[in-house]
Amino acid sequence: SENTNNFTGRARYDFFITPEDALFFVFNVRNDPFANLTPRIGGQVGYLRNLLREEDHRFWLEVGVDGSYDSFGEVLAIGGGDMRDERFICAWRGFIGYTNTTNDVFTYTTGLGVLGEVARAPGSVEPGHLRFQWVNQFRSKIADWLQISLDVTGRLDSQPAGQQQAW
Repeated sequence: SENTNNFTGRARYDFFITPEDALFFVFNVRNDPFANLTPRIGGQVGYLRNLLREEDHRFWLEVGVDGSYDSFGEVLAIGGGDMRDERFICAWRGFIGYTNTTNDVFTYTTGLGVLGEVARAPGSVEPGHLRFQWVNQFRSKIADWLQISLDVTGRLDSQPAGQQQAW
């Protein structure tokens, strides 16, 4: 059985208003058959604020909105009822990040992002869809033009593909 063959792509543009404040625009795509996403396409728009920016350290916050289109490879219909093979989620987005440049060669970056569904049915008492993502990147410079990195990402989705209701 196939359990790999994932693809994740991301393009981001930051427009700095001041050295500490920026607007950002993101486009991302993720194809992950193991998570039953074929694909997830999304965009984000928001505001970034550097809280600490020194030579070796950077600590920042981001807030914004996210729109994600999910297409599912196979409809699992966990929990009964009719499950569609696609969905669109409009969400608020929060992110907190930290970068430590230990020396000229080694850099560590980490961050925790949260997406929370905005559009719910009127009068709905069900919890909204939440997604968490924790990223860790260990990057080492081999030459001025070449770097190598180890990226570790943890994801938690309250309503994965095929699940009827958020937990």
